[in-house]
Amino acid sequence: LSEVRTLQRHNRAQSNAFKNDENSQPRVFVPSIAEPSLKLFAKKPPKSNRSLIINAIQYSIFPGAVTSEQRIKVQEALAQSDSKHFLILFRDQKCQYRGLYTWDTLSDTAHKIHGVGPKVCKEEMLTLMFKYDAGAKVFKSIPGMKHLSLTTDAFIIEDHFWQKPSIPHSGAR
Repeated sequence: LSEVRTLQRHNRAQSNAFKNDENSQPRVFVPSIAEPSLKLFAKKPPKSNRSLIINAIQYSIFPGAVTSEQRIKVQEALAQSDSKHFLILFRDQKCQYRGLYTWDTLSDTAHKIHGVGPKVCKEEMLTLMFKYDAGAKVFKSIPGMKHLSLTTDAFIIEDHFWQKPSIPHSGAR
């Protein structure tokens, strides 16, 4: 008798779940697609300053037809790199182009891809950093900046890091 009651209760529970009215269809329980699922943490890709540097090269550093040959060479070097963040090396505060570098965020070093200057620049070598203002088309110095960051677009190194041209046969025997 107890087995019959258990079966009756079980059947009632099933019949309530799939209860049919004249106008309704049987209920089927399907997990909702709209339910929030677990999302894995994904690190945002670093923002690139590639387009900003391209604009700086075209409108500020090498403007006009006279410098188009040099501009094209720098743009080709930029296009060949897969890097996300680029830095421009200036000789001094007059913002004279010397080289194009990629910035390695892990080691905080800049690696030369075009121009003259050291092959690798470390933070200890930097004296002044600049941010490119695309609206005004000028580089503005960032006062008090001690470390490279994503806001840095150009830099100047200390004078003693510039390689002096070696003069062959300069009397040293």
